Amino acid sequence: MTNLGCGAHVVELRRTGFAHIDVSQTIKFSDLENLATDDYQRLDEIILPSDQMLPNISRYYVGQ
Repeated sequence: MTNLGCGAHVVELRRTGFAHIDVSQTIKFSDLENLATDDYQRLDEIILPSDQMLPNISRYYVGQ
């Protein structure tokens, strides 16, 4: 429920970015799939490590 006291729905949603990454810096999933079968080295160059994707998230290390 919203502050208006009624429900709502979304007809279309388009992501324009994620955290500090602009949509122009992204790659299509189908292109990633092709790289996963054709060129693993290029795929490794394109995919960002998790610490770059979420730079403001605190790190916690848990031992065994």
